[in-house]
Amino acid sequence: MQRTSDERLDRIREFLDPVCAEQGLEVFDLEMAKAGRRSLLRVYLDRPGGAVSVDDCAAVSRELSDWLDVQDMIAGTYNLEVSSPGLDRPIRHHDDAVAMIGKLVKVRTRRDVDGRKKFTGRLLDVKDGQWIVQVDAAEYAIDEDLVDKANMVYEF
Repeated sequence: MQRTSDERLDRIREFLDPVCAEQGLEVFDLEMAKAGRRSLLRVYLDRPGGAVSVDDCAAVSRELSDWLDVQDMIAGTYNLEVSSPGLDRPIRHHDDAVAMIGKLVKVRTRRDVDGRKKFTGRLLDVKDGQWIVQVDAAEYAIDEDLVDKANMVYEF
């Protein structure tokens, strides 16, 4: 019986969490998609307070690939991509937003907030269900449930 994508991702996360913890890493996100006729599993790793190296990704990829083959988790052939979330890492959850306080962010909202839907500025605070974003000299209080998409903006 073929498992649903959510069930598979839950099992994969259960396997990966301790594997990553041993290396000081965390699973940031998992995605399952189709790439032509193949399945594509993307694994995004994070290292709290540090960087994820290519060697980190390779080590996790080897362990996960071996486990996936034994467990027969993905029917047919598949591609496995293991990487960090990148310089423009998505902000998907409340905890992600809290971790980005003080950083430059790009936020798109579902509805207008003070006449606009797009904000690029410094995330000053996350409290009482709102993100406080400073854009130039103005501060905007954006309801967390209005955030459609948000990313960190890397500062060179």
